[in-house]
Amino acid sequence: MRALTIDNDIALRFSCFVTSVKAFNAMDRTDINRVAQNILVPIFAETYGFSDLRNLDIGSDANFPGIDLADDTARVDIQVTSTSGIEKDRVLP
Repeated sequence: MRALTIDNDIALRFSCFVTSVKAFNAMDRTDINRVAQNILVPIFAETYGFSDLRNLDIGSDANFPGIDLADDTARVDIQVTSTSGIEKDRVLP
């Protein structure tokens, strides 16, 4: 029963987060997208085992082109976006 309560709480919190991102973006307040990157790093690291996952936009003045999060050890790149389109420039090796 405790697991169900925890699952429900997680679902509720993610639903609120998604709704907040949509609302802020509708008001052209896209700073929440950068915050989302930081929030998702520990969640993805724990969920998928990406122990070296990091936010590529930390410490830089501009958006890192094409990807937002990376784990060089796991050889994984993640783009965090709040839209269904592909607006970021894609960087290919």
